[in-house]
Amino acid sequence: MYKKLLAAPLALALSLSAVAPTMVHAEEVGVTATENQVTSEKVNFDLLYKDAVTTKFDSYFGQEDALKVASINVVEGKFVVKMEIAKLLTTFEVDGVQAKVLAEEASSTDRQVVQFTLNHSLNQNAKLLLGYTVGGYNGKHEMELDFTPGYTPVKPMITFANLPTSGYDTQFTNVSYKLTEKGYQVVLNVSNITNLFKVNEDEVEVKQDQVGNKYVEFFVEDIQSAIHFTHSYAAGSYSASYAYTMDLTPSMEEVKAVIVKAVANLSYTTADKITDAKTYAAAVKEAGYVTSAKSYKVDDVAVADIDYTNYDAQMAAITAYKQNVVKAVSKALAGFTFTKANSINTKAQLAKAKQQVTAAQAAITAATAVGFTTAEVEALEGYTNIALQQAVIDAGVKQIQTKRTLKVTTTNAKGAADTVKVTGVKKGDTVRLYNAKGKVMTKATATSTAVTFKKVNLGKAAGKVTVTAQVVEQKESAKKAATFKKEAVSAMIKSSSVTVKNNKIKSDVITVKNTVKGEVIYVYNAKGKQIKKVTATGKTTTIKISQLGKKAGYVKIARVQAGKHVSAKTTVKFSKEK
Repeated sequence: MYKKLLAAPLALALSLSAVAPTMVHAEEVGVTATENQVTSEKVNFDLLYKDAVTTKFDSYFGQEDALKVASINVVEGKFVVKMEIAKLLTTFEVDGVQAKVLAEEASSTDRQVVQFTLNHSLNQNAKLLLGYTVGGYNGKHEMELDFTPGYTPVKPMITFANLPTSGYDTQFTNVSYKLTEKGYQVVLNVSNITNLFKVNEDEVEVKQDQVGNKYVEFFVEDIQSAIHFTHSYAAGSYSASYAYTMDLTPSMEEVKAVIVKAVANLSYTTADKITDAKTYAAAVKEAGYVTSAKSYKVDDVAVADIDYTNYDAQMAAITAYKQNVVKAVSKALAGFTFTKANSINTKAQLAKAKQQVTAAQAAITAATAVGFTTAEVEALEGYTNIALQQAVIDAGVKQIQTKRTLKVTTTNAKGAADTVKVTGVKKGDTVRLYNAKGKVMTKATATSTAVTFKKVNLGKAAGKVTVTAQVVEQKESAKKAATFKKEAVSAMIKSSSVTVKNNKIKSDVITVKNTVKGEVIYVYNAKGKQIKKVTATGKTTTIKISQLGKKAGYVKIARVQAGKHVSAKTTVKFSKEK
C-alpha cells in the first residue's frame, strides 16, 4: 500500500521536477490561453543567456524553495505574469515592453512586484532586456524567460474491485500533475483503444498527441484523496468498461529515491571546488533540491536512513565561499585612496583610482550573484567610498595638469601687426595668450607642434605676455612668460645727409641721402606743419618744394621705415634766396 504524504505536494513537486524528466505531454499543455485554461498559480521558470540556461542572475528574482517563482493567470485570453524582482533592475523589458511596477508589497524592501503580459504561448520563450546599476556600474543583458509548464511525475497505485492491482499499470502511464488555480491538473497516457474516460462521473475528453498516443487531462481538488474513474475501451467487436480508483500520493520509497538521487548528484563538496559565482549558483541549486526534499514526511515520520555526508559538505562549502566573497568585497571597499576632493592630479593616480573602483564593482557583482541583497551590500563598511571615489574620478580628469615645455617668440611691430609664436605644443592643444594683467587676449587650437598668433596688439611700450597649453579635460599647463620690446621707431635722419637749395624763381630742392626704397620722408616747416610727403625710390631722395621763402630759415625732416613709427625730426637750416 502507498503511504499518504501529509506535507504539501507542491513542495515535493518542486524537488521531483528538478531531478525527474518532464512528461511527454508538456508541449501539448498550455500552448495557448483559452477561457477554460488556467496555468499554475506559482510557476518555476528558467533564465536563458546566450541561448543557455543561467543561474548567474537568480538573485535578481523572487525566491521560493531556492527556485525562481512567478504567478501566471489567464486574462482575456492572454497570460499575465507577476513576479518579484530586485529594485536595482532599472530596465525590465519583456518582448520589448517595460514591465509595470505594481503597488503590491514585496517580500523585502529591496524588491518590487512587476507585471507583464505574454502575447504568445508559454512554450515560446519571452525576450527579456535586463538592465541594472550596481555600485555606479551600469549593465544590460539580452536574455530569455522560459515558462514552459512543468509536471511532477508519479507512479500511481491502481485499485480495482477495492483491491490494489498492478495489472492495469500499462493502461495508465506517464502520470504527472501540477497545482493550478483550479486544483491539481493531472495528465496521463491511456490505452490507444480507449474511447471513454470519466472522473467522478464527469466525462473527460480523450486527446491524441502528435505521435498518435492518447492521453487525458483533468482536475481534482486534492491528490491525497482517491480518484474514482471509469475507463472504457473497444477492440474490434469487443468493448468493456471498468471502474477504478487511483491514488497519486507519492510513497515513502519515491520520496527517498528523489533525495538519494539528489544527494548523489552533489558535485561541490569541498570549498576549493566553488571558485566563482557560476559554480556557487550551481552548488546552491544542487543543495536546494536536497534541502527541499529533506523536510517531507510520510505518515508524519521524517525520511531517514539517508547518508547526508555530501550534502553537509556542500553546505559548508557554500557557506565558506560566501564568507570569502564578504572578505573580498570588504577588502576592495577598504582599499580606496582617492576619496577626498581634488586628490587626483596625475594620470597615474587616475588610472589607480579607476582600477580600485572596477575591483570594488566586480566584488559587489560577485556578492549579488551569490545572493547578497542591495541592502546587505550597502551596509558593508566602506561602501560609501565608491560614490566618493567616483566623484573624485569624474572631477579628477580635470585636475590633471597638462605638461608641456613651451617656448615663446614675440615681435612687437607697429599697431596691431604684432606676432607671438609658441612652440612645444601638441596637435589638439588649446593654446591661450594672456596679457600682463592675466586676461586672455586670444586662443587657438594647435594643428601641429607650433601656434602663431598674428595681428595682436601688444602695445607701444615694452612688456610681457604669458602662454599656456591645455589638453581636453585637463588643467592648463604652467604659464610660460615672455617679454617683448617697445614698438620700433624709425631711425632719425642725420642732418649731414640733407641739403637744401633755396632757389629764386624756380622750385626749391631738398636732397636726402642714405634713404631706403619704400620708406616715407616727411618735410615740416618751422611751425611744425607738414608741407611735403615723399616715398623714397632709392638711396637718394629728391624733394621739390614750390617756395620755402626769400629769407633764410629751416625745415624739419622725418621718416617712417617699414613697420616702424615715425622718427624724431631733424632740423636743417637753409640760406636766403640767391
